[in-house]
Amino acid sequence: MEPAFLGPYTIHRHVGKGVYELKNKEGELMKQKVNINRLKLYKKRSDPDDENDRVSGPPPKRPCRKKPSSMSEKQFPHLDGLQTTLLAQTNGFSQVTKDSIQILYNGHGHWVTTALHKGEIQLFDSMFSSTLPSTLEEQIAQIYGKFQTNGAILVTRVPCQQQEGMVDCGLFSIATAYHRARGDNPGRIRLDQSQRRQHLLRCFVAQALAPFPTLEAGQSITVSTKKHIFIHLYCTCKMPESYDTRMVQCDDCDTWYHFKCVGIRKEPEHYVCPSCLL
Repeated sequence: MEPAFLGPYTIHRHVGKGVYELKNKEGELMKQKVNINRLKLYKKRSDPDDENDRVSGPPPKRPCRKKPSSMSEKQFPHLDGLQTTLLAQTNGFSQVTKDSIQILYNGHGHWVTTALHKGEIQLFDSMFSSTLPSTLEEQIAQIYGKFQTNGAILVTRVPCQQQEGMVDCGLFSIATAYHRARGDNPGRIRLDQSQRRQHLLRCFVAQALAPFPTLEAGQSITVSTKKHIFIHLYCTCKMPESYDTRMVQCDDCDTWYHFKCVGIRKEPEHYVCPSCLL
């Protein structure tokens, strides 16, 4: 890929081993395949918290979330996770097997932090909502699928500080991930939202994350409530229903399967799954 190219590009498909096919702005498939390490997230300057499905080659001039992740990996090598968020575009997240931290994009202009802590799957969300978007459910299933019980993943939405305004969710997710990684309880930390951006820029210069500034005693904040959420898994892929909304139920075992996972295009009159055919 040339040092200076027009971009941005859209990921067409993952061909394996971190290599991707791209499409240009006109929707034309590019001949040259590119390794994920040479791709950077394309961000509109007018919206600092928006991250869409476009990528570009040269490093962005503004801080991106890959830098905090790389710094966290060096500072907390005992933790799993911290995978690039680009993997959400191709369902390419790896499952974790031990305590981990992962920042995720919910597909609707918002960033959250998830963690596996002593067997509990935790979600920290600076803009509390009663339900999880399907995109977020699928990412959680990919990453924490090994910890499902009876066909469902239990996610604990941990009480945490709520942001003021609409544009600082990325800063909240980074700060939450850092403090969770160092063993703090993010729900008990009163962080100063007005100082987070400048603090993060100083961390970039120092090439190391440091504790984020906190509020003085007496300053009020809004804290979300605790909530348990079940993500139900189906099919041989062990993914939520939203992975493919067209599903078929086996007439023998009553198990539900996604059309694309069992190679079905049309609703059959009768269906027996591969396991029951054995």
